[in-house]
Amino acid sequence: MLRQFHLNQLQKLMDALYMEDFSGYCRHLSFSQANLLVTLDEHSQLSFSCIKQAGLSPYRLQSDTVYFIDQRVGSRTRIPPQEIMTYFTRASWWPGDTQQMEKQQRADLWWRQCFNFIEQLSAQIPGWQKLSLASLPLSECYAIAADRPFHPFAHAKEELASLIGSEKLSRVKVYWWGFRRDNIISRNKQATDKTPASFLLSREQKLALDSKMAEKISPAATNADYIALPLLATQDLALGSQAEDLGAVDLGFTTELGLPTSSLRTLMSDNNNLHVKLSTYARTLGAMRSMPPRYLVNGDHAFRLLLDISAKDPLLSQTLALSDEQLWWVAGKPEELITNPGHYACQLRFLPEATAGTEYLAMSALTYQGESVWQLALGQELDEWQAVRELSQLFIRTFLSLWCQGVMPECHGQNVIACYEQGRLSGFILRDHDTLRICPARLKQQGLNIPDYQINWSTPNTLVLATDAELLAYFTTLGLQVNLFPIALAVIGRSEHTESEFWHWTRQCISDFINQLIDTSLADTLRQELLYAQKWPFKQVLTPLLQRQELSTSMPSSMGEITNPLPGNQSQSSNQEVYETVSVPA
Repeated sequence: MLRQFHLNQLQKLMDALYMEDFSGYCRHLSFSQANLLVTLDEHSQLSFSCIKQAGLSPYRLQSDTVYFIDQRVGSRTRIPPQEIMTYFTRASWWPGDTQQMEKQQRADLWWRQCFNFIEQLSAQIPGWQKLSLASLPLSECYAIAADRPFHPFAHAKEELASLIGSEKLSRVKVYWWGFRRDNIISRNKQATDKTPASFLLSREQKLALDSKMAEKISPAATNADYIALPLLATQDLALGSQAEDLGAVDLGFTTELGLPTSSLRTLMSDNNNLHVKLSTYARTLGAMRSMPPRYLVNGDHAFRLLLDISAKDPLLSQTLALSDEQLWWVAGKPEELITNPGHYACQLRFLPEATAGTEYLAMSALTYQGESVWQLALGQELDEWQAVRELSQLFIRTFLSLWCQGVMPECHGQNVIACYEQGRLSGFILRDHDTLRICPARLKQQGLNIPDYQINWSTPNTLVLATDAELLAYFTTLGLQVNLFPIALAVIGRSEHTESEFWHWTRQCISDFINQLIDTSLADTLRQELLYAQKWPFKQVLTPLLQRQELSTSMPSSMGEITNPLPGNQSQSSNQEVYETVSVPA
């Protein structure tokens, strides 16, 4: 199993380098006799066992065995996958001036962190099926293992790596601190009956917490004056030096909340339908995972807008449900809404209650390259390729319906849960609403209110977009390329089906949706941007990540282009196209 993880990690790197054409990578490739050769400089190469096929991801590695070829001495040396990044960062074509040295070292560090993390995972996976977990927590476990598709540093978790445990997946310990309510930003800070403790603790634990409040603060301290928030270990360690400024008191009280989800800092409570999202100083995917209150306010606005849209659209009212994420608390003054970094924060997320016979699956889990998560959750008799077709069809209909209304959620696999009733796909649950992108012009045409997003205009922003086409780009990149396509690739790896079959089916689903549209302008945009365009937008991650200078709460990415994979657009002659990066933050 560990070697399979190593192979998957190498494949993510090769996909990212190729699809982004990182620093001219594609010019240094040659393929012959089931070997992919990557030229490092005039004297050396890396050799990978590989097959080549048509598609966005043409080079499919067959083994985690890698050789370093040194033509000066005629040697061919096997190297561990953990060391490959060192060879790449020393390549003549890798960005390498003196200012880049630190970034090269950072890339090598992240790469090694990934291998440390997947070694932890590979030891735990055999025991997951013995935990008798419901479908959603089981799928969240496999989503941790799969992580973000095509992102070679996704498994670099820094301090969050410890949350999965060293030997087995276990409940995460949290540390409770008391905060004065006048030092809390929240829509519900005066509601003493709606606190993290009231939802997350047993009666005995709440009594123990109240006792600690009286002991550590004062016997007169009441829930009307203070609120207790749970913190991850990273924040518990950091808060000591800032406690006085924030009016915070260490209560000396800990509990175990639940298993981590795919993002690690969001935890499942004992109630599988209640998740808890917590801030952390840890960085993953190049971003610090704190919770600025402006994000949470925007999420509230987005939630209400999505409710309005769902109520007016017959399809969406049947296929789309929402995680209710309106209970949240951030340490800080209300007047700091825009500038507060959200270092100490907690959000409760309530998923719709699952009825008997209903199974929830995190879509990111379906990209797992090992055994079938679909079959683990829904039964071994399930036809995976038929499941891919049904999932793609309903996903495309649902999210293009949202686009027609002027919105596009951040629809990658970690944010979308697929719902199955009696083994059949019935719809989706959306979570993480704070990144709902909008096109105000289209919202106005649809008679919908424009949400009052709180935006720090001094930082990159892609929440508010001027045109339908700009909004559609986030369906194309996150929905098709980052969500559905990797799910199809995982099934293709376990079957005789091909990438070409998936893109033919995707084109058919998009065409069927277009044909039932009444609004001709929307139909024309879909045809031009999805069916006929020679290039599609493509979210690049490597270059922005490795070039980032400053720490931010958003994942570094930029919008480039890639060959449209749909058949019939007259751009299928070669996947070796010229890649263009434009300076649009995303």
